[in-house]
Amino acid sequence: MDSHIEFSKVVYSLPDGFCFNLNYSVRKGTVTCILGPSGAGKSTLLRLAGHLISPHTGRVIVSAKPKGSKSPVAMVFQDYTLYPHISIRENVVLSFQCSSQVRLQRQSMLAKLAPELGIAHVLSRRPGEISGGERQRAAILKVLASGAPIWLLDEPLSNLDVWNKYHLRSIIGEVQKKEEATVLWVTHDSSDALMVANDSLVLYNGSLAQSGPPHKIAETPKSIDVARALRNPPSNEIPGVLLLDPSGTAQIRLGESPETIASITACITQIPQSSLETKVIALIDPKCVKISPVNAQLPLHISVKGQLCLTAHFREAPIFEFTTSLGRLRAYSDPDVADKISSQGFAFLSLPFSSLEVFEAETGKILNTVANLCSGPTQS
Repeated sequence: MDSHIEFSKVVYSLPDGFCFNLNYSVRKGTVTCILGPSGAGKSTLLRLAGHLISPHTGRVIVSAKPKGSKSPVAMVFQDYTLYPHISIRENVVLSFQCSSQVRLQRQSMLAKLAPELGIAHVLSRRPGEISGGERQRAAILKVLASGAPIWLLDEPLSNLDVWNKYHLRSIIGEVQKKEEATVLWVTHDSSDALMVANDSLVLYNGSLAQSGPPHKIAETPKSIDVARALRNPPSNEIPGVLLLDPSGTAQIRLGESPETIASITACITQIPQSSLETKVIALIDPKCVKISPVNAQLPLHISVKGQLCLTAHFREAPIFEFTTSLGRLRAYSDPDVADKISSQGFAFLSLPFSSLEVFEAETGKILNTVANLCSGPTQS
């Protein structure tokens, strides 16, 4: 299918001061996931793409060649967009704007996909007679069977359990590739982007914070908001202060207490403009935090003692959460020492300098740092 969506210098404003602006072209035949916190403008982007609202300036260009249907766009919104007075089968197959040939194609897709989606037994019921999860799957089926070259999906998997989420991601991805549909997919779940999307857009306060392949921008976020949107599990966040001298050498003091809990001397390649003393937030992946029942005192690491407060058991490895002098920290445990840490109720955590990412707290922008030595206490 030849389908394309372009946001050309689009601006859309609300009376309360919210302003959405975007200049972006969606690649045809791809899945693009839109992420960001609530109120970032994700649903606004989708409504603009569906021409449900019009931009105040700029243009939204939707070019597509529909197969039999007058509308090139199929949508799933959070209210499921199902007609309440007709059956699920009729919702999927019927349309006032499609040919008899398209209806036959939809009937064929219905027969194939309804069993895979687990709703073959409810096709004769009306939306009000089935569960919320079944209504959500019916709305997804309506899009998959539509023949439309553009799909707009607003949190399509939000009310589903873990198994159904994984299963439906696979089905949506399989049908999308076969149909070569162009998909805009709004989600709060980074797993949707990491498992299905070709591209991701991370929005913040109505603007594009970063775009690109989801794995790439998760590894190299330009701001802390991008890291929060895409990383699963979330990174540990440690507050601190960056003290900068004119030569570009800095001391990063981590921890909320006035006393220096841990300090690192680092070379700053992107100097913050605000002042020589800047509040920062250091991020570190839980997988990079090493934990031990005894104090290992590893070189080029911050060492801190943690009291165990939460344990989550996963098939791969348990993940522990500790209260420490640096705040709450999460870490994966080697199964060989997990039982000992659980029984004694505490552990020693080692955070490698090389795994720390430092962001300016006020702006959220990343500060490119190269940590090279520890110049203060590293244990508490």
